[in-house]
Parts: sequence; C-alpha cells; structure tokens
Amino acid sequence: MAISLNHFSTAGTEISLEQLLSAREARALLQQQLLAQYGQTLLCVTLTAVGGVKKNALLDYVFTKTLENLTALFMQLHITPTKEIVRPLVTGHEGFLCCR
Repeated sequence: MAISLNHFSTAGTEISLEQLLSAREARALLQQQLLAQYGQTLLCVTLTAVGGVKKNALLDYVFTKTLENLTALFMQLHITPTKEIVRPLVTGHEGFLCCR
C-alpha cells in the first residue's frame, strides 16, 4: 500500500508574508550577532518549503534528519561547534552553528 505524502506536505498552519519577512529579518540579525560575537565560520540550516506552510510533521522530520546527518559528519571531521542554536519556528526551522 502506497502512502501519499501530499497530506504531510500541506498540513500545518499557514503563515503570512509579514510573518515570513519578519522571521527573515530576525534570522539575519541573529547571524550578524553570532558572527560578531564568535568571529568564526557560521553554518545556517533552513528548509525551503513552497507555499504558506513552513512547519509540519514532514518538515520536522526532514530538519531533524538534516541535523543528525550534519552532527555525524562533524563527528567524523572532529568538528565541535562553539555555539549551536536550533529554532523550530512556525515560520520555518532554523539552525545556526558556529565552528572553528
């Protein structure tokens, strides 16, 4: 039996353009603050989701798996982030990792 992902990809709360733009500005400000505070390479992880829904069970899963894979890669390369921030916002998942 095939499982359709259509429901999972469209389920969730739709956000407004104003919310999206505000989140983008807040993300840029946090990026600037982290660069100024740590002066290190900054890796930012976000998901691009078409449409008004930016967070739901499917996107939660994809973001979690992305961070798990990134963490495994960092371990292989002996990289330990100096600072890690993960924000599962309604406007979309955001991850920030400062690394040497």
